[in-house]
Amino acid sequence: MGAHPATLMIRVWLFIVGAFVILPFHLTGRTMSLYGNFMLAALIATFCIGSLIVAAPMKRNSYAPNIAINFHITDRLLRGASIIASFLFAIELLRDNYVDLTAAYYERSDRVTATLSGTGEGAGLLFQIAFLLYPSAYSYLVREIGFSRKISVFRLIGFGIVPLVMVSLVLGGRAPLAVGIFIAFLAIGLRQQIYPRTHAAGGRSGRNVGIYIALGLVMLVALNYFSQVFFVRAGGAENVGAAFDNAAYNWGVTFEGYYADVLKSLIGEGNLYLVFVFTWYLVQGIVISNVIFTDYGGPPHFGVYGIDLVTATMRRLAPGFVADRFQQLLDLNVYGFLPSAFGTAFVDFRYFCFIFVFIWGLLAGFVYRRTRDGRDPRWLIMAPFISLGIGFSSVNTPLGFSNGLVSHIWMLIAFLSARTVLIQNPRNV
Repeated sequence: MGAHPATLMIRVWLFIVGAFVILPFHLTGRTMSLYGNFMLAALIATFCIGSLIVAAPMKRNSYAPNIAINFHITDRLLRGASIIASFLFAIELLRDNYVDLTAAYYERSDRVTATLSGTGEGAGLLFQIAFLLYPSAYSYLVREIGFSRKISVFRLIGFGIVPLVMVSLVLGGRAPLAVGIFIAFLAIGLRQQIYPRTHAAGGRSGRNVGIYIALGLVMLVALNYFSQVFFVRAGGAENVGAAFDNAAYNWGVTFEGYYADVLKSLIGEGNLYLVFVFTWYLVQGIVISNVIFTDYGGPPHFGVYGIDLVTATMRRLAPGFVADRFQQLLDLNVYGFLPSAFGTAFVDFRYFCFIFVFIWGLLAGFVYRRTRDGRDPRWLIMAPFISLGIGFSSVNTPLGFSNGLVSHIWMLIAFLSARTVLIQNPRNV
């Protein structure tokens, strides 16, 4: 972790607020209240206080040169789970036309309709198994990029990237692949801590450049995929202008603020739309959480809103419970949007959300302290996940964003299955 959790949280939200204010966002069907802004600021402060109670900002201590990590058991578990998940998703892809983004979008839309109406049987058994296994790929990305002395492109793609590509195609979404990209870049930062360039062998940095180029190419392909998904989800709009109209009508926001016409003339209407949807993806938590804090008066969801695994379980056990609570969010026009970690916590726990956010801060501060004290390098496995949870706090909670609960379970599996070893010549195995 390059910064204290409180520092990182404040930086993230300053960036988000700055982007929302500077870019020409214009609310067409939504309003923001002072109370909603106060609640958001209070919850951010609660997280920061929790993390600071556990650990003040501190310098990083070096790990003992004779301590390394044995990943033999970890590799078997993560690789096995990734292989099975990829195989099961391949069966899903062959059985249905998920490669067609439009078909995948309508399939996803039908699932949402079933959830809101309390009908439908949910996904099949093979998909459910794969859904529980594919997040192991995130931990494998951290293990391979962050800890391998020599990164294997074959292992990186096979066990870390393929499962995420497969689940993104099956779901018709982009969150799993987006999380994988950010985890990979956080793992690169982790690697630079574990293998400082000043101590690197001459040829190793050259090999790593190839890895970074490969990751860059994956990111470019992913960006193109994200763009296609955004256009498919633009309500069937025939052109960019219609896509903007769809956003103004259904999302309650558009890009018609100050100097929007200048941007349009500089980069073109199509590129302007991409800038709009990419940045709206990040900043909408400010607007949606404000609506939730101000107008949501329904009962708590107890995790049904914010945790995918809880939602899927309750759909089978009590579909009417899920449909009733989600319908209240639909009436506020916030269902399907990204409410931020703090808006999600409010819906799930009402004002008890302050306790949840405080505990989140405590845990983040604890991991930060353990990654800095130089005692057990295994704690570094958790660092990218903690940073990612804070970085995407504008989207959802760490346990709710892109199957986050299961992702963190696999993180714990990787942490607990790894073993520290004492050796003569320091090298990770």
